[in-house]
Amino acid sequence: MTIKECSDTLKANPVTSVTMFQYRVESFFTHYIVDETDPVGKVKEYAIKIEFQECGSPHAHCLLWVDGAPHIDVDDDEQVCLFIDKYVSGRIPEDSHDTKHIGKMVKQYETHSHSAYCRWGHSCQFGFPKAPSPKTIICREPNDDENWDTILKSACDVLTKVHELIDATTESQTLDSILDKAHISTDTYINALKVSHRGRSVILKHDPSDVNINGCNHEILRLWGANIDFQFVLDEYSTVMYICSYMMKSEKAMGEVLKSVARECQSEPIDQQLKKIGKTFVGHCVVSAPEAAMHILSMWLMKKSRKVTFVNSNMHDDRISLPKNNKTLGDMDEDEENVYMTSIHDRYASRPDLLNDMCLAKFAVNYKPVFEKSNTSNTDDSNDINNDSDEENDVLQNRESTNVIHLKNNLGVMCK
Repeated sequence: MTIKECSDTLKANPVTSVTMFQYRVESFFTHYIVDETDPVGKVKEYAIKIEFQECGSPHAHCLLWVDGAPHIDVDDDEQVCLFIDKYVSGRIPEDSHDTKHIGKMVKQYETHSHSAYCRWGHSCQFGFPKAPSPKTIICREPNDDENWDTILKSACDVLTKVHELIDATTESQTLDSILDKAHISTDTYINALKVSHRGRSVILKHDPSDVNINGCNHEILRLWGANIDFQFVLDEYSTVMYICSYMMKSEKAMGEVLKSVARECQSEPIDQQLKKIGKTFVGHCVVSAPEAAMHILSMWLMKKSRKVTFVNSNMHDDRISLPKNNKTLGDMDEDEENVYMTSIHDRYASRPDLLNDMCLAKFAVNYKPVFEKSNTSNTDDSNDINNDSDEENDVLQNRESTNVIHLKNNLGVMCK
Protein backbone atom coordinates (compact mmCIF):
# COMPACT_ATOMS: atom_id res chain seq x y z
CA MET A 1 0.00 0.00 0.00
CA THR A 2 1.12 3.54 -0.68
CA ILE A 3 1.32 6.12 2.10
CA LYS A 4 -1.86 7.76 0.83
CA GLU A 5 -3.71 4.44 0.78
CA CYS A 6 -2.57 3.71 4.35
CA SER A 7 -3.66 7.17 5.47
CA ASP A 8 -7.07 6.82 3.83
CA THR A 9 -7.57 3.40 5.40
CA LEU A 10 -6.77 4.72 8.90
CA LYS A 11 -9.09 7.71 8.44
CA ALA A 12 -11.91 5.44 7.34
CA ASN A 13 -11.43 3.03 10.28
CA PRO A 14 -10.60 5.09 13.42
CA VAL A 15 -12.03 2.53 15.86
CA THR A 16 -10.03 -0.35 14.40
CA SER A 17 -6.84 1.74 14.21
CA VAL A 18 -6.91 2.90 17.85
CA THR A 19 -7.90 -0.56 19.08
CA MET A 20 -4.91 -2.09 17.33
CA PHE A 21 -2.62 0.73 18.49
CA GLN A 22 -3.55 0.29 22.13
CA TYR A 23 -3.21 -3.48 21.84
CA ARG A 24 0.29 -3.04 20.38
CA VAL A 25 1.34 -0.66 23.16
CA GLU A 26 0.01 -2.93 25.93
CA SER A 27 1.52 -6.06 24.39
CA PHE A 28 4.85 -4.31 23.80
CA PHE A 29 5.10 -3.26 27.44
CA THR A 30 3.75 -6.48 28.93
CA HIS A 31 5.71 -8.97 26.84
CA TYR A 32 8.89 -6.99 26.19
CA ILE A 33 9.67 -3.78 28.09
CA VAL A 34 8.77 -5.05 31.59
CA ASP A 35 9.40 -8.69 30.79
CA GLU A 36 12.32 -10.70 32.17
CA THR A 37 14.27 -10.03 28.95
CA ASP A 38 15.03 -6.53 30.34
CA PRO A 39 15.82 -4.83 27.00
CA VAL A 40 16.48 -1.50 28.77
CA GLY A 41 17.32 -2.90 32.19
CA LYS A 42 14.89 -3.98 34.89
CA VAL A 43 12.00 -1.49 34.74
CA LYS A 44 10.70 -0.71 38.25
CA GLU A 45 8.06 1.89 37.33
CA TYR A 46 6.58 3.28 34.15
CA ALA A 47 4.11 5.86 32.90
CA ILE A 48 2.49 5.96 29.44
CA LYS A 49 0.58 8.92 27.98
CA ILE A 50 -1.22 8.70 24.63
CA GLU A 51 -1.26 11.87 22.55
CA PHE A 52 -2.51 12.69 19.09
CA GLN A 53 -0.76 14.49 16.27
CA GLU A 54 -2.46 17.24 14.28
CA CYS A 55 -3.45 14.66 11.68
CA GLY A 56 -5.10 12.60 14.44
CA SER A 57 -2.68 9.65 14.66
CA PRO A 58 -1.96 8.43 18.23
CA HIS A 59 1.53 8.14 19.67
CA ALA A 60 2.83 7.29 23.13
CA HIS A 61 5.07 9.24 25.53
CA CYS A 62 6.68 6.98 28.11
CA LEU A 63 8.78 7.34 31.25
CA LEU A 64 10.76 4.36 32.52
CA TRP A 65 12.43 4.00 35.92
CA VAL A 66 15.24 1.44 35.59
CA ASP A 67 16.62 -0.42 38.59
CA GLY A 68 20.34 0.14 39.07
CA ALA A 69 20.58 3.06 36.65
CA PRO A 70 23.43 5.46 37.55
CA HIS A 71 22.70 8.93 38.93
CA ILE A 72 24.30 12.02 37.48
CA ASP A 73 26.67 13.82 39.91
CA VAL A 74 26.51 10.77 42.21
CA ASP A 75 28.15 8.21 39.95
CA ASP A 76 31.05 9.32 37.79
CA ASP A 77 30.38 10.47 34.22
CA GLU A 78 32.13 7.48 32.70
CA GLN A 79 29.70 5.09 34.39
CA VAL A 80 26.72 7.19 33.31
CA CYS A 81 27.97 7.29 29.71
CA LEU A 82 28.53 3.52 29.68
CA PHE A 83 24.91 3.01 30.76
CA ILE A 84 23.66 5.41 28.07
CA ASP A 85 25.75 3.74 25.35
CA LYS A 86 24.35 0.35 26.37
CA TYR A 87 20.75 1.35 25.60
CA VAL A 88 20.83 4.50 23.43
CA SER A 89 22.49 5.01 20.05
CA GLY A 90 22.64 8.01 17.74
CA ARG A 91 24.46 6.24 14.93
CA ILE A 92 23.63 4.24 11.83
CA PRO A 93 25.05 0.76 12.48
CA GLU A 94 27.78 -0.46 10.17
CA ASP A 95 26.60 -2.68 7.34
CA SER A 96 26.68 -6.37 8.16
CA HIS A 97 24.39 -9.35 7.77
CA ASP A 98 22.92 -8.81 11.26
CA THR A 99 22.60 -5.00 11.22
CA LYS A 100 21.66 -4.28 7.60
CA HIS A 101 17.93 -4.27 8.36
CA ILE A 102 18.40 -2.07 11.46
CA GLY A 103 20.48 0.37 9.43
CA LYS A 104 17.64 0.80 6.92
CA MET A 105 15.13 1.35 9.73
CA VAL A 106 17.36 3.96 11.40
CA LYS A 107 17.67 5.87 8.12
CA GLN A 108 13.93 5.62 7.46
CA TYR A 109 12.51 6.37 10.92
CA GLU A 110 15.22 8.14 12.91
CA THR A 111 16.61 10.70 10.44
CA HIS A 112 15.48 14.21 11.36
CA SER A 113 14.09 16.43 8.60
CA HIS A 114 13.51 20.10 9.34
CA SER A 115 9.95 21.41 9.19
CA ALA A 116 8.03 24.54 10.14
CA TYR A 117 7.26 22.90 13.50
CA CYS A 118 10.89 22.42 14.53
CA ARG A 119 12.18 25.76 13.27
CA TRP A 120 12.67 28.55 15.82
CA GLY A 121 14.03 31.39 13.75
CA HIS A 122 17.07 29.99 11.95
CA SER A 123 17.70 27.13 14.38
CA CYS A 124 16.04 23.78 15.12
CA GLN A 125 14.35 23.50 18.51
CA PHE A 126 15.50 19.86 18.72
CA GLY A 127 19.15 20.79 18.19
CA PHE A 128 19.70 19.19 14.77
CA PRO A 129 22.16 18.73 13.27
CA LYS A 130 23.88 17.33 16.36
CA ALA A 131 27.57 17.87 17.00
CA PRO A 132 29.73 14.91 15.93
CA SER A 133 31.48 13.33 18.90
CA PRO A 134 34.03 10.52 19.28
CA LYS A 135 32.25 9.39 22.46
CA THR A 136 29.18 10.06 24.60
CA ILE A 137 29.67 13.18 26.73
CA ILE A 138 27.85 14.86 29.64
CA CYS A 139 27.71 18.66 29.14
CA ARG A 140 27.57 21.14 32.02
CA GLU A 141 27.56 24.88 32.56
CA PRO A 142 30.99 26.42 33.34
CA ASN A 143 31.84 26.71 37.04
CA ASP A 144 33.98 29.81 36.54
CA ASP A 145 31.55 32.72 37.00
CA GLU A 146 34.18 35.36 36.25
CA ASN A 147 35.14 33.88 32.88
CA TRP A 148 31.67 32.54 32.01
CA ASP A 149 31.24 34.56 28.81
CA THR A 150 34.79 33.89 27.66
CA ILE A 151 34.44 30.12 28.11
CA LEU A 152 31.09 30.02 26.30
CA LYS A 153 32.38 32.13 23.41
CA SER A 154 35.52 30.03 23.03
CA ALA A 155 33.50 26.79 22.97
CA CYS A 156 30.98 28.29 20.53
CA ASP A 157 33.76 29.39 18.16
CA VAL A 158 35.27 25.89 18.12
CA LEU A 159 31.93 24.16 17.50
CA THR A 160 30.93 26.66 14.81
CA LYS A 161 34.20 26.14 12.92
CA VAL A 162 33.70 22.36 12.98
CA HIS A 163 30.01 22.62 12.06
CA GLU A 164 30.80 24.64 8.92
CA LEU A 165 33.04 21.83 7.62
CA ILE A 166 30.54 18.99 8.14
CA ASP A 167 28.90 17.39 5.13
CA ALA A 168 26.35 14.93 6.51
CA THR A 169 25.72 13.51 3.03
CA THR A 170 29.29 12.24 2.76
CA GLU A 171 29.58 8.97 4.66
CA SER A 172 33.36 8.76 4.15
CA GLN A 173 33.98 12.01 6.05
CA THR A 174 35.57 11.45 9.46
CA LEU A 175 35.76 13.65 12.53
CA ASP A 176 39.57 13.50 12.50
CA SER A 177 39.71 14.86 8.95
CA ILE A 178 37.34 17.71 9.89
CA LEU A 179 39.42 18.62 12.95
CA ASP A 180 42.57 18.59 10.84
CA LYS A 181 41.02 21.01 8.34
CA ALA A 182 39.86 23.26 11.19
CA HIS A 183 43.28 23.05 12.90
CA ILE A 184 41.62 21.98 16.16
CA SER A 185 42.96 19.25 18.43
CA THR A 186 40.72 16.42 19.62
CA ASP A 187 41.10 17.46 23.28
CA THR A 188 40.16 21.07 22.50
CA TYR A 189 37.08 19.91 20.61
CA ILE A 190 35.94 17.53 23.39
CA ASN A 191 36.39 20.26 26.00
CA ALA A 192 34.24 22.56 23.86
CA LEU A 193 31.55 19.86 23.63
CA LYS A 194 31.44 19.59 27.44
CA VAL A 195 30.40 23.24 27.79
CA SER A 196 26.64 23.81 28.10
CA HIS A 197 24.91 27.17 27.78
CA ARG A 198 22.15 26.07 30.16
CA GLY A 199 21.81 23.10 32.50
CA ARG A 200 23.08 19.63 31.71
CA SER A 201 22.68 17.60 28.55
CA VAL A 202 23.96 14.48 26.81
CA ILE A 203 25.83 14.43 23.52
CA LEU A 204 25.69 10.95 22.03
CA LYS A 205 28.50 9.42 20.06
CA HIS A 206 27.96 10.63 16.47
CA ASP A 207 29.96 10.33 13.28
CA PRO A 208 29.75 13.33 10.89
CA SER A 209 27.32 11.32 8.74
CA ASP A 210 25.07 10.68 11.80
CA VAL A 211 24.46 14.28 12.92
CA ASN A 212 20.78 14.13 11.86
CA ILE A 213 20.13 10.77 13.51
CA ASN A 214 17.84 10.75 16.52
CA GLY A 215 18.80 8.88 19.71
CA CYS A 216 17.07 5.49 19.75
CA ASN A 217 17.31 1.91 20.99
CA HIS A 218 17.98 -0.41 18.04
CA GLU A 219 16.25 -3.45 19.53
CA ILE A 220 13.12 -1.51 20.42
CA LEU A 221 13.15 0.11 16.97
CA ARG A 222 13.43 -3.30 15.33
CA LEU A 223 10.36 -4.62 17.17
CA TRP A 224 8.21 -1.46 17.14
CA GLY A 225 8.93 -0.54 13.53
CA ALA A 226 8.35 3.22 13.85
CA ASN A 227 10.06 6.39 15.06
CA ILE A 228 11.28 6.22 18.67
CA ASP A 229 12.99 8.99 20.62
CA PHE A 230 14.98 7.38 23.45
CA GLN A 231 16.72 9.56 26.05
CA PHE A 232 18.44 9.28 29.42
CA VAL A 233 16.93 11.62 32.02
CA LEU A 234 19.64 13.61 33.80
CA ASP A 235 17.72 14.92 36.82
CA GLU A 236 14.46 14.66 38.73
CA TYR A 237 13.43 18.21 37.83
CA SER A 238 13.46 17.31 34.12
CA THR A 239 11.23 14.33 34.86
CA VAL A 240 8.71 16.40 36.81
CA MET A 241 8.65 19.09 34.10
CA TYR A 242 8.16 16.45 31.41
CA ILE A 243 5.21 14.90 33.23
CA CYS A 244 3.53 18.16 34.20
CA SER A 245 4.09 20.29 31.10
CA TYR A 246 4.37 17.88 28.19
CA MET A 247 2.43 14.78 29.13
CA MET A 248 -0.44 16.88 30.53
CA LYS A 249 -0.41 19.75 28.02
CA SER A 250 -3.82 19.07 26.44
CA GLU A 251 -5.56 18.66 29.81
CA LYS A 252 -3.82 21.76 31.16
CA ALA A 253 -4.96 23.93 28.24
CA MET A 254 -8.58 22.86 28.66
CA GLY A 255 -8.33 23.23 32.44
CA GLU A 256 -7.23 26.87 32.13
CA VAL A 257 -10.21 27.65 29.87
CA LEU A 258 -12.69 26.02 32.26
CA LYS A 259 -11.15 27.79 35.28
CA SER A 260 -11.54 31.13 33.52
CA VAL A 261 -15.23 30.45 32.81
CA ALA A 262 -15.81 29.23 36.37
CA ARG A 263 -14.34 32.45 37.79
CA GLU A 264 -16.53 34.62 35.54
CA CYS A 265 -19.79 32.94 36.55
CA GLN A 266 -19.05 32.04 40.19
CA SER A 267 -21.77 34.42 41.47
CA GLU A 268 -24.50 32.72 39.41
CA PRO A 269 -26.63 29.74 40.54
CA ILE A 270 -24.86 26.39 40.43
CA ASP A 271 -27.04 25.03 37.61
CA GLN A 272 -26.19 28.03 35.42
CA GLN A 273 -22.50 27.61 36.22
CA LEU A 274 -22.60 23.97 35.14
CA LYS A 275 -24.38 24.84 31.90
CA LYS A 276 -21.81 27.48 30.98
CA ILE A 277 -18.88 25.25 31.87
CA GLY A 278 -20.38 22.37 29.87
CA LYS A 279 -21.04 24.61 26.88
CA THR A 280 -17.47 25.93 27.00
CA PHE A 281 -16.06 22.42 27.19
CA VAL A 282 -18.02 21.23 24.17
CA GLY A 283 -17.20 24.38 22.19
CA HIS A 284 -13.45 24.37 22.88
CA CYS A 285 -12.76 20.64 22.82
CA VAL A 286 -11.53 19.78 19.31
CA VAL A 287 -10.60 16.13 18.88
CA SER A 288 -9.74 13.88 15.98
CA ALA A 289 -11.76 10.79 15.08
CA PRO A 290 -9.22 8.38 16.65
CA GLU A 291 -9.15 10.37 19.91
CA ALA A 292 -12.96 10.55 19.97
CA ALA A 293 -13.07 6.78 19.42
CA MET A 294 -10.77 6.18 22.42
CA HIS A 295 -12.93 8.39 24.64
CA ILE A 296 -16.18 6.76 23.51
CA LEU A 297 -14.78 3.26 24.01
CA SER A 298 -13.36 4.22 27.44
CA MET A 299 -9.83 3.34 26.40
CA TRP A 300 -7.06 4.60 28.66
CA LEU A 301 -5.06 7.63 27.56
CA MET A 302 -2.66 7.36 30.49
CA LYS A 303 -1.39 4.24 32.19
CA LYS A 304 0.95 4.01 35.15
CA SER A 305 2.52 1.23 37.17
CA ARG A 306 1.37 2.99 40.36
CA LYS A 307 -2.15 3.61 41.57
CA VAL A 308 -3.31 7.21 41.93
CA THR A 309 -5.37 8.85 44.63
CA PHE A 310 -6.74 12.35 44.10
CA VAL A 311 -6.82 14.63 47.15
CA ASN A 312 -8.57 18.00 46.84
CA SER A 313 -6.08 20.60 48.12
CA ASN A 314 -8.52 23.52 48.25
CA MET A 315 -9.52 25.11 51.53
CA HIS A 316 -12.57 23.63 53.28
CA ASP A 317 -15.07 26.19 51.97
CA ASP A 318 -13.84 25.82 48.39
CA ARG A 319 -14.08 22.03 48.19
CA ILE A 320 -16.89 20.32 46.29
CA SER A 321 -18.45 17.38 48.15
CA LEU A 322 -20.63 14.66 46.69
CA PRO A 323 -24.10 14.14 48.20
CA LYS A 324 -25.26 10.75 49.37
CA ASN A 325 -27.45 8.81 46.97
CA ASN A 326 -31.21 9.37 46.76
CA LYS A 327 -32.13 6.23 48.72
CA THR A 328 -29.93 7.20 51.66
CA LEU A 329 -31.17 10.79 51.61
CA GLY A 330 -34.79 9.58 51.49
CA ASP A 331 -34.29 7.50 54.66
CA MET A 332 -32.81 10.44 56.56
CA ASP A 333 -34.69 12.93 58.74
CA GLU A 334 -35.54 16.26 57.14
CA ASP A 335 -33.48 18.08 59.79
CA GLU A 336 -30.39 15.97 59.12
CA GLU A 337 -27.48 18.17 57.97
CA ASN A 338 -25.00 15.40 57.22
CA VAL A 339 -26.02 14.92 53.58
CA TYR A 340 -22.56 14.51 52.06
CA MET A 341 -20.46 11.41 51.59
CA THR A 342 -17.48 10.87 53.86
CA SER A 343 -14.36 12.30 52.24
CA ILE A 344 -10.68 11.58 52.76
CA HIS A 345 -10.46 14.91 54.62
CA ASP A 346 -13.14 13.75 57.07
CA ARG A 347 -11.29 10.51 57.69
CA TYR A 348 -7.97 12.29 58.08
CA ALA A 349 -9.47 14.63 60.69
CA SER A 350 -10.79 11.56 62.56
CA ARG A 351 -7.58 9.53 62.44
CA PRO A 352 -6.40 7.92 65.70
CA ASP A 353 -3.95 9.81 67.92
CA LEU A 354 -1.23 7.37 66.89
CA LEU A 355 -1.19 9.01 63.43
CA ASN A 356 -1.25 12.65 64.53
CA ASP A 357 2.14 13.31 62.93
CA MET A 358 1.17 11.82 59.55
CA CYS A 359 0.46 14.31 56.74
CA LEU A 360 -2.70 14.16 54.60
CA ALA A 361 -0.89 12.98 51.47
CA LYS A 362 0.78 10.05 53.25
CA PHE A 363 -2.49 9.14 54.97
CA ALA A 364 -4.41 9.12 51.65
CA VAL A 365 -1.79 6.95 49.97
CA ASN A 366 -1.32 4.41 52.78
CA TYR A 367 -4.86 3.81 54.06
CA LYS A 368 -8.05 2.70 52.35
CA PRO A 369 -11.51 2.49 53.89
CA VAL A 370 -13.03 -0.93 54.57
CA PHE A 371 -16.73 -1.03 53.73
CA GLU A 372 -19.57 -3.33 54.49
CA LYS A 373 -20.97 -4.52 51.19
CA SER A 374 -24.29 -2.78 51.74
CA ASN A 375 -22.64 0.58 52.47
CA THR A 376 -20.00 0.70 49.75
CA SER A 377 -21.87 3.07 47.44
CA ASN A 378 -23.85 5.06 50.01
CA THR A 379 -21.53 6.99 52.27
CA ASP A 380 -18.08 7.12 50.72
CA ASP A 381 -16.57 9.88 48.60
CA SER A 382 -13.39 7.96 47.81
CA ASN A 383 -11.21 9.54 45.14
CA ASP A 384 -9.06 6.45 44.62
CA ILE A 385 -9.03 5.80 40.88
CA ASN A 386 -8.40 2.11 41.51
CA ASN A 387 -11.23 1.18 43.91
CA ASP A 388 -11.13 -2.29 45.45
CA SER A 389 -13.82 -4.84 44.71
CA ASP A 390 -15.95 -6.42 47.43
CA GLU A 391 -13.74 -9.51 47.41
CA GLU A 392 -10.64 -7.36 47.97
CA ASN A 393 -12.35 -5.61 50.87
CA ASP A 394 -13.06 -8.97 52.48
CA VAL A 395 -9.33 -9.70 52.32
CA LEU A 396 -8.58 -6.32 53.89
CA GLN A 397 -10.83 -7.11 56.85
CA ASN A 398 -8.76 -10.21 57.60
CA ARG A 399 -5.40 -8.41 57.76
CA GLU A 400 -3.37 -8.18 60.93
CA SER A 401 -4.65 -5.67 63.47
CA THR A 402 -1.43 -3.66 63.22
CA ASN A 403 -2.49 -2.61 59.71
CA VAL A 404 -6.01 -1.65 60.78
CA ILE A 405 -7.01 1.72 62.22
CA HIS A 406 -10.36 2.64 63.80
CA LEU A 407 -11.41 6.20 63.05
CA LYS A 408 -12.93 8.53 65.59
CA ASN A 409 -16.53 9.82 65.37
CA ASN A 410 -17.72 6.40 64.16
CA LEU A 411 -16.32 6.94 60.67
CA GLY A 412 -15.38 3.31 60.30
CA VAL A 413 -12.24 1.29 59.73
CA MET A 414 -9.30 1.73 57.38
CA CYS A 415 -6.56 -0.69 56.34
CA LYS A 416 -3.11 -0.34 54.86
